[in-house]
Amino acid sequence: MVELEANIEAFNKAMLAIADKQVPEMANKFKRVVALKVLRGVVLKSPVDTGRFRGNWHVSLGSPTSSEVKGAEGIGAPDKSPAAAAATVAGLENKEIVQVKFGQNLWINNNVPYAGRIENGHSQQAPGGVVALTLAEVKEEWD
Repeated sequence: MVELEANIEAFNKAMLAIADKQVPEMANKFKRVVALKVLRGVVLKSPVDTGRFRGNWHVSLGSPTSSEVKGAEGIGAPDKSPAAAAATVAGLENKEIVQVKFGQNLWINNNVPYAGRIENGHSQQAPGGVVALTLAEVKEEWD
């Protein structure tokens, strides 16, 4: 009986050691997967007229950014093409999303002056908004 208890105790210690390592790694990976799904969703659902709104999604750790990209080149550059959406996602994915850890705040936001109006249904291309629809889809995937 003593040997069985020792084996159970050793097994429990081994399981705790595995959990101590694996659970945080799995939580970090899950947060990155969800963040990337949300980022892709909001960028791809963004209505496009000039491309300014779609090109102005930002990802930041800790607190939201207040900047707006107004340039003609690079990440966030206004562009109507599908390639621009993919470039925006890829550029932002390679910034903070790959660094985020479970428990950290990761912000995905858009600072163009009319972003609130788009989210509240004032765009014929996105009458249901962008963020709310994306979050509902991502949540539904794990419900």
